[in-house]
Amino acid sequence: MKLEDLKKEIPYKWRVQSTKFGKANCVAYIDARDAQDLLDEVVGAGNWQSIFYESGGLLFCKVGIKLSEDWVWKSDTGAESNVEKDKGHVSDAFKRACVSWGIGRFLYRLDIKAIPTKAHTNGKEYPLNTKTGKLIFGNGLTDYINGLGKPLVVGKITMNGRVLENLLKGVNNGKSEDVKEEMKKYNMTTEQENTLDIILKLNDKQ
Repeated sequence: MKLEDLKKEIPYKWRVQSTKFGKANCVAYIDARDAQDLLDEVVGAGNWQSIFYESGGLLFCKVGIKLSEDWVWKSDTGAESNVEKDKGHVSDAFKRACVSWGIGRFLYRLDIKAIPTKAHTNGKEYPLNTKTGKLIFGNGLTDYINGLGKPLVVGKITMNGRVLENLLKGVNNGKSEDVKEEMKKYNMTTEQENTLDIILKLNDKQ
């Protein structure tokens, strides 16, 4: 068991923390399930446990890890979320206790991302994809932010703007089948996949 592995970076998502002055401040986060999976992986499913308790009117969570024959505990309290307050409070307390063990601590070293916003017809402000002019909802925010300023890399193959442009040229030149095979080599953002899929479908109808 290497407790240092609890501090490693794991896949994370992005969410809007606050919106004002035409900007959405977005922060990186992990789910409670991500922390649970990492604990299972590093210390073993039977070697950790969590207990929730109340103290001073606050909900706390303590996460224990079995080291040799003894249990070592670390605890923290959480904050309510704007959605499903009770569930969010429990999840936040658990994740903060996990941070005491090093899980997700890397998130605090990541910069907050400021994304332009635009008003929806419901009157609320949402992050704006400045390239497409469309509002960004749900998991699309993670794809969008992860695609900003850097290409996606899988091994030695990179899907960046130039590669995408070349694939689009291939479609326009009547090489749709070749492009479909080429696409399988890349790890693409949802936006890149959607762009190519739409153009391929239009081309097939011609």
